[in-house]
Amino acid sequence: MKLFKKLRFLLILSIILVIWVGFFKIIPEFINNTADIINDIVLKMCLSYISSFIFYYITIFSQEKEILKIINSKIKDIIKDSLQIKQNIKLGGNSNIEQLNQNSIILNSMYDNIDNSENNLETIEDFVHCLCKIQPTDKPISRVIGTLKINGRLKEINEQGDENWLEYLQLKTNNISEKIIEILNTTKNLDGEIKVILTNLKWCNLIKSNFKTTELNLCEYSNELYHFFELITALETYIK
Repeated sequence: MKLFKKLRFLLILSIILVIWVGFFKIIPEFINNTADIINDIVLKMCLSYISSFIFYYITIFSQEKEILKIINSKIKDIIKDSLQIKQNIKLGGNSNIEQLNQNSIILNSMYDNIDNSENNLETIEDFVHCLCKIQPTDKPISRVIGTLKINGRLKEINEQGDENWLEYLQLKTNNISEKIIEILNTTKNLDGEIKVILTNLKWCNLIKSNFKTTELNLCEYSNELYHFFELITALETYIK
């Protein structure tokens, strides 16, 4: 899309030059004997570019636009999955919330409290603080099972799954990895910037980690999670 913005800028510039040459000339005739030749060259170049842009828009960009919609949808899914991990880390690391029993239910209002807390997981130290409070055998909130109207507001009802934290992280990172690989493998004309971000995500340590076989405390993954969410932030910034 950024390439298209540059091409569109050149289109606008070409149209302005065509109008300018038609009415005022690039170089007035009394200044230079070759003014007509130069004006004619500029005019033909601009008209050629306008024709090329129209051809590109009809035959290529319209198709790419549909592909980009699909890509953006998958990227939003990646961001959504990633932010759910972040929310669960904040939830699990909040000392004001008691350990949840298996299959217990939690309302989104509890997430609201976490969002308003001081720890927004902006530094490695923030991740260490939260992750050290989470036991690998704990069970994070893993899915939405419905909605409930409270005080006139709809709240999502979230339920713990059967996975512990290690299994949950493995499941989430596997899903994210599959979506990244699918985007990279099925799209030939990805913008350079987004391709770099997705490639870095694909090969980041968190995605490559094998959580099921580890015996490490979750705080050992602080650096990996921090770097992972830096890339997710870059991904969010790109699609805005």
